Amino acid sequence: RMRALVVSNATLEHDEVYAALAEHQAKSGLVSVHVVVPVSLRDRYPWEAAKERLDVALLRLQRMGFAATGGLGDNDPFLALKQALDVDVYDRILITTLKSDASRWLRMDLISRASRLTDTPVERIATSAGWSAPAT
Repeated sequence: RMRALVVSNATLEHDEVYAALAEHQAKSGLVSVHVVVPVSLRDRYPWEAAKERLDVALLRLQRMGFAATGGLGDNDPFLALKQALDVDVYDRILITTLKSDASRWLRMDLISRASRLTDTPVERIATSAGWSAPAT
């Protein structure tokens, strides 16, 4: 049973994330996903916004056939990822970011830092800047 850790915030609402997860599901037998949403202090109501993103994502993942769990994480996505790895073991880490230089997480070198932190394969899921409507 392949299990992935997904670290995502605003891009969690993008269809590209779910297409990439469906591809992993088909190719590698990914069956379980744990989503960590770092709480962004840029949101007007940070905890509420992060919790809403997480709830929508978990419902969408469950409808796709995944065993999906999740939680809110530290504002610093690296610390949020590290805390998740301290609690459980995963077969793959998937970090979602914007495709462009607008991604704060890319400027923080999050992908490389995560790769140095663990032997677990780390992959970036790049999404376009536009928002997509959540599946209902």
